[in-house]
Amino acid sequence: MRADTRHATVWNTLGLILLKTNRVQSAVSVLSYLLAVAPNHYDCLGNLGIAYLQSGKMEQSAKCFQELILKDQNHPAALMNYAALLLCRYGAVVPGAGANAGVGALVDQLTAVNLAKECLLTALKSDPKASHIWINLADAYYMIGDHRNSSKCLEKSVKLDPGCMAARYAVALHPDEGWREVSGS
Repeated sequence: MRADTRHATVWNTLGLILLKTNRVQSAVSVLSYLLAVAPNHYDCLGNLGIAYLQSGKMEQSAKCFQELILKDQNHPAALMNYAALLLCRYGAVVPGAGANAGVGALVDQLTAVNLAKECLLTALKSDPKASHIWINLADAYYMIGDHRNSSKCLEKSVKLDPGCMAARYAVALHPDEGWREVSGS
């Protein structure tokens, strides 16, 4: 690729195609080079974060999403993806003897989940009808022990997209038995 920023959208699309066809390392290469040539290409930065996430490189993924959020605090995809990364990374901390949680792990988890919740609330300001954001917000509320708001978010998600399998799955796993009757699960 020649260092020509006029073709940035084409190269970003190539990176996306590579990502969607499970050629993640090739996508990382294309998107990394594009970002070196066009450092203010926000979509490229977000897509590189997704590529790193798919390849299991959580730190590099987080760095991309954080950088994008610093450049554009209201970028809904960056907020959503960063929140999903945080929920994925910190959502499975188990306290107790022999578990995977150290002394500060629960504090780290609470901080991360609250940050994820704030990211999702900000993303909803841009796209309040995005069912998947409501599902992730329900998960964040559930992780911090706010089951009432978690239920409300799931209800909103199901109302927005009744056929969404992710919403139906989340409702089926939700501990509120009355909820399952409302959703038809």
